[in-house]
Amino acid sequence: MPSTTALRSYWHRRPANTPILHIQLFGQTSCHINHTPITPQLWRNRRAFDLLLHLLNAKHYTVARTAITSQLWPDLDDKSAANNLRVSLHRLRNILAEVTPHTAQLITATPQYITLSLPQGSNVDAIQFAESLQLLRDRKSTRLNSSHEWISRM
Repeated sequence: MPSTTALRSYWHRRPANTPILHIQLFGQTSCHINHTPITPQLWRNRRAFDLLLHLLNAKHYTVARTAITSQLWPDLDDKSAANNLRVSLHRLRNILAEVTPHTAQLITATPQYITLSLPQGSNVDAIQFAESLQLLRDRKSTRLNSSHEWISRM
């Protein structure tokens, strides 16, 4: 855990217009931007939320458009699914911008990929949990390797 001094130093260096996302996926799902909640009324479009979840779940928060369309709209033809993705992406950006003006820029799109730029200081409980599990696995593996090396030297 960072020291209080380190946290204060970070907050003083962070640009004032940089949004911070706090997303809770375990238990009751919630999403806050700079401590302002995105209310259920703003999440009126379920696919916009599903798109956010796909981005959070992806390596480097980047997903191919075709992967998203095949997962969210498997029964639609490519053209219809691509159109639904454009609409959902637009809605997601608008939802984020309604809460804090600078958050729409967190999502970038190219003809092939959509990327979420998770700002420094943001947190997602499911990601923190997965990182903690990986850290424990790495430590356990290191300890086991050290034990095997010690035993092999005997």
